Amino acid sequence: MLEEFQNARECPFCSLAAKSSHKYLDALLYEKVNDGGVRKELKKAHGFCKKHAKELVSLGGALGIGIIYREQLKNFMELLSAVRVSRVDNEKLLKEISRWSNHSKCPACEFERNAIERYVDTFIYFLDDGDMRKAFESSNGVCVEHFTLVLSRIEDAERRDYFVGVEVEKLRHLYNNVEEFIRKQDYRFKNEPVTRDEADSWIRVVRIMTGGTG
Repeated sequence: MLEEFQNARECPFCSLAAKSSHKYLDALLYEKVNDGGVRKELKKAHGFCKKHAKELVSLGGALGIGIIYREQLKNFMELLSAVRVSRVDNEKLLKEISRWSNHSKCPACEFERNAIERYVDTFIYFLDDGDMRKAFESSNGVCVEHFTLVLSRIEDAERRDYFVGVEVEKLRHLYNNVEEFIRKQDYRFKNEPVTRDEADSWIRVVRIMTGGTG
């Protein structure tokens, strides 16, 4: 966690979340594809959400992905056959099918959420520690989503005030970077060099407001 706060250009918690889901999916493909408990979980969730399904494909485990989604396809086909035979009305049919595009129970999302809650609790626990404070103060701050999560779990007023104070300074610095980046696009100031922090500020401001990495 200290390394993420020291090195990440985006929200450290977003970076930790991405790494945790990546490890989960990688382990799933190469160790747990045929695990009965995992298959039951995936059946209940109707597979992964779009974000994690895309990440799964990017890992390149063709055989594992084929096995996982062959079963998903089979289950979906069985549903269509069942509702066609019973001749249900269109509203009920759509209700049954819509469950396959609702991935609120995506196992990778759940794993990621649990991991982030642990990271946030650890961050709060060590927020009085000198190394943690130094790492946080050297970071670019956290995104709005994870800022809200941390704030909701801090009970100590002093830690809360410290956390908010540092975050405000980070946001002010980012605002100034974006403002300078915009100003230097004007032809009148084209000879002024754009700093590294200014150059990617238009990307970092999107990440800080919406979360995410990459």
